[in-house]
Amino acid sequence: MKSSCLFIFLCSLLPGILGAAIREKRQSNQKQFVDELNNVRKQLAVAGNISNMWKLEWSDELVEKLHSLNVDDCLGMAPAYNYRFFYEGGNRDAMEYENGWVKFFAANANNKEALKKALDELTPRTAYFLERIHPAQSKVGCIPHDCKFDIDMADRYPEYTYHLKYNYICLIGPYGQFSLDDGTGKPGTRCGPFGQNEDGLCVESV
Repeated sequence: MKSSCLFIFLCSLLPGILGAAIREKRQSNQKQFVDELNNVRKQLAVAGNISNMWKLEWSDELVEKLHSLNVDDCLGMAPAYNYRFFYEGGNRDAMEYENGWVKFFAANANNKEALKKALDELTPRTAYFLERIHPAQSKVGCIPHDCKFDIDMADRYPEYTYHLKYNYICLIGPYGQFSLDDGTGKPGTRCGPFGQNEDGLCVESV
């Protein structure tokens, strides 16, 4: 299963795991934040039979990288070779917009043309909530930062504009592109030569 297919399959599972809407999460502390992300990743690994879903760990290195970037233009950010990014702590419009992407992928799981167009649109920037569930990523770091921007939905009638507001920016790595690895199988069984199984998620070998 190519990564785009795997990614779409994971998206199709999200509505059942997260419910009707993506919950607003408060980054009260690093451990709670990372634990919440890993809880979703583990549920997806089990539900989707994903063998190489990595456990996320907090990365001070990614936090330092964020401080070195110009994040004032939140909408103008772009991934690099060793990280991608997402926003966190969104308002109602942000949650509705991100949940719209989840529902889109779930509803179009068999529409290759629509899926390719969507992935081509998202990959050069951020895939929003979907960044959190890509199996190969293992590091995450965030900083407080107010991001405000509008997204016009010109294809809707009547035309609608989302007014997105977020409280944090996060980097997630170590990959800047979506991996092409086939990851189907029993959770935690394909962690590579430097990884091992920890309750269904991959972690670095001790």
